[in-house]
Amino acid sequence: MREGLTVVCISRTAGANGEAIGWLVAQRLGLPYVDDEIIDLAAEQAGIDPALVVEAEDPKPLVTRLLDAIDSLGTPRARTAGWFARPSRASLRTLIRDTVVRVAERGPAVIVAHAASMALGPRPGVLRVLVTGSPDARTERLHAVGLSAKDAQVSIEESDHSRQQYLQHFYGVSEERPTHYDLVINTDRLDLERGVAAILACLDG
Repeated sequence: MREGLTVVCISRTAGANGEAIGWLVAQRLGLPYVDDEIIDLAAEQAGIDPALVVEAEDPKPLVTRLLDAIDSLGTPRARTAGWFARPSRASLRTLIRDTVVRVAERGPAVIVAHAASMALGPRPGVLRVLVTGSPDARTERLHAVGLSAKDAQVSIEESDHSRQQYLQHFYGVSEERPTHYDLVINTDRLDLERGVAAILACLDG
């Protein structure tokens, strides 16, 4: 691995196999694979239910939030964390960003998702990778693992919209560009092994 490089950030669109590529890169390099740990660490830092951190990244529609709250008002946990003591979304966003930075500063790792590339930015020791593909190819992948063609299409559309909103709300990025990253992998053309090889090639020398 290139001297001084400590963190690989894998951003990914749904159905692009970014998680699998990140996992393989972590295995090949012998580095920790960090994804859900960001949620757990952020929740632990704030002393809140991890579900609140998840919702800050992927908000539910208002009607769903209201129904969830009504269904759970009878439990003590819901009364304290889920409804009355809910942290602001702005504070949760700051918490997630700060957690990504903390994880990066503690040592080498492969961080997948959570817009880690945006949180860390173009700093020394960080390789920012976007794993993506065309909507059609990503829809077909979801269909191949069991979703109906319609559900797969809707899932990709909703995920892409949620991703756009996430980048806008968290980082003020209204249009994601290739220049936000050091490497863009198109999994329409590159399979898992070639995607991993492209990342490893960037780490050599």
